[in-house]
Amino acid sequence: MKIRTFFIILSVLITTLASAQAPSPVNVQIKGQVLDSLTNDAVSYATVKVMAKANPAVLKAVAADDNGKFQIPMNKVGEYVLSIEYIGKNAVMKEVVVGDQKEVDLGKIYMTDRTLSEVVITAQKPLVQVDMDKIVYSMESDPEAKTNN
Repeated sequence: MKIRTFFIILSVLITTLASAQAPSPVNVQIKGQVLDSLTNDAVSYATVKVMAKANPAVLKAVAADDNGKFQIPMNKVGEYVLSIEYIGKNAVMKEVVVGDQKEVDLGKIYMTDRTLSEVVITAQKPLVQVDMDKIVYSMESDPEAKTNN
């Protein structure tokens, strides 16, 4: 009888300890709005990526909506880095700490324009040009014409 009671108490204790050690999943929303720094307009469809701070691999990626707003559900506590990118704009990196709160509001995130230092436009004349009444062959565009005749 004593052994049976001992095993019942032992199994209850083990079950209690095992359930207490399992981390409970969190449900945190990371949200914000992406805006242009000069015009204060929304940057529609900017790409927002979530990466672990220790590992730069992308965990989640979403696109902002028409108003530049985004919302990313996270289920793990930890330190993350948000990378916000858009064509023609400089990328923005934000560090985020996800704890036991319900939401992390980053507010308004401003993106600056990327300026080009130099633009080079090159064009090549077509080798063969077909018109309505004739076909024109360009000797200048033919690489073999420079070595052979």
